[in-house]
Amino acid sequence: MSADASSLFPSAAFTEEQRILTTRYGIEARCFFGFRGWNEIEPELGECWRRNHEDTGLSWLEASEYVYAAWSEALPDDAACLPARTATATATATAQHQQVAL
Repeated sequence: MSADASSLFPSAAFTEEQRILTTRYGIEARCFFGFRGWNEIEPELGECWRRNHEDTGLSWLEASEYVYAAWSEALPDDAACLPARTATATATATAQHQQVAL
């Protein structure tokens, strides 16, 4: 990311944990979806947020602005995407191997 993550957030609106979570979610979204447009992926991101992060104290409406900020700063070839890309490739290879073994 080109900007310091702390500069993406209003200072009093989010806890440090919420800042980290929304930043990570935005970067992971960029890594996973690549260059697909925000309007195309936002409904799916919101659905996943509601399903997996409702205990954070942030609704998707609150989080989405900051997830978008991190998503828009990240690029699919950023170093931050490498662990996610490696994990995805490993999971895919494992699943393919298990299907062949069955």
